[in-house]
Amino acid sequence: ALDPVPFNQPICSVMSNVNPQPSKDAEELKARLSAQMTGGVRWREIMLKFNELEVSEAWEVGPGKVLTGLIKRTCSDIQLNPVNSGVSF
Repeated sequence: ALDPVPFNQPICSVMSNVNPQPSKDAEELKARLSAQMTGGVRWREIMLKFNELEVSEAWEVGPGKVLTGLIKRTCSDIQLNPVNSGVSF
């Protein structure tokens, strides 16, 4: 379903559930998104990568605050911004 959809290069690095390494390559991110449909979630590895990369801020886009709760317990120094809490871009 994603084959005809064009992907632009993102302005910031993106980490995905199937590969926690940051990437700005549009085609690679498109392939990762496709793989996420059937692949396992590697959320713990992603959070550990946050510490390694000295990430200081995280945004959770979507309903609920599950991911920000997990980050808070694993990476206590990161500023958390769940978008559903009234924060807007």
